[in-house]
Amino acid sequence: MSSVTIGGQGTYILGAPEVVFKDFDIDHMSYAEEGYRVLALSFDNIPMALILIADNIRESAKETLEYFASYGVDIKLISGDNPATVSNIAKRLSLAGYEKYIDMSQFSDDDERIYDIACEYTVFGRVSPNQKKHIVKALQNHGRTVAMTGDGVNDVLALREA
Repeated sequence: MSSVTIGGQGTYILGAPEVVFKDFDIDHMSYAEEGYRVLALSFDNIPMALILIADNIRESAKETLEYFASYGVDIKLISGDNPATVSNIAKRLSLAGYEKYIDMSQFSDDDERIYDIACEYTVFGRVSPNQKKHIVKALQNHGRTVAMTGDGVNDVLALREA
């Protein structure tokens, strides 16, 4: 979530709908389930807009995942986005286990169940940067070799750990 206060005007807030619109009954989940990243914009705590962002999946992504899966590599999709959005993207990639997703916002960054969760689920949503790192460490601590790719600053801790 981000905000900016403009003197004499008010405060704009941009972020996850469940955070920005937490006091309002605004349905955004149908968009997430369709695979959109959904952002909410409010002005002085008044809902203003839902912003839908469609992810373009690289043409080679599905083939790359299939290649690794053919060698027995467990593939995990870990994201800070809504878990329904991430699951939809995994489905579009034909990733086995796409329907088995979890919302990590309900767990602390150092939850002792991280390893069990990492083994049980394929798709992870609302994952904090520290949780990403702990997922990598938990798998490594149980003898797993972990490789990771990422596209943002939220991935740096886990990338370094892997």
